[in-house]
Parts: sequence; C-alpha cells; structure tokens
Amino acid sequence: MGAIAFVVWMVTLEIVKLGINTFDEGAIEIILRHAQGNLRLCCNLCYGSLAETCRENKMTVTIRHVNNVLIQPHWSSHE
Repeated sequence: MGAIAFVVWMVTLEIVKLGINTFDEGAIEIILRHAQGNLRLCCNLCYGSLAETCRENKMTVTIRHVNNVLIQPHWSSHE
C-alpha cells in the first residue's frame, strides 16, 4: 500500500512539472516506511520534505530533509 501512495505522489510531481528524481532513493525509503501505507501521511511527509528542501534552495529531497520533518512533534503521534 505504501508504494501506491508514493505513486500517487509521483503523479502530483508530474502535474507540477517536477521529475521523479526530485526525491533521492534514501528519502523515498524513509517516506514509505513512515507513511505505512497511509496516503495522507505520505502526502504530508512529501510536502513537508519539499518545503524543507526549498528552504535550503536545493532541488533534490534527501534523507536529511525528510528527517527534519520527522523530528517535529506532531509526527511522533503517528508512530
């Protein structure tokens, strides 16, 4: 189910003209692991990670960006 959630997110990236390489492999693995098949959590984690990436003026979401989102207090309530 987690993979399906991420495929939906990839379609969203195509709509806004961002490539699939916007997220590196490590970031994808962490997102899928923490979303646990929940589409809402997957999308929120992707959006948050993209915001962290933009804040640093970078073009690729990395593990560091995802972890910066996951350390925020509201994410611990989903574990």
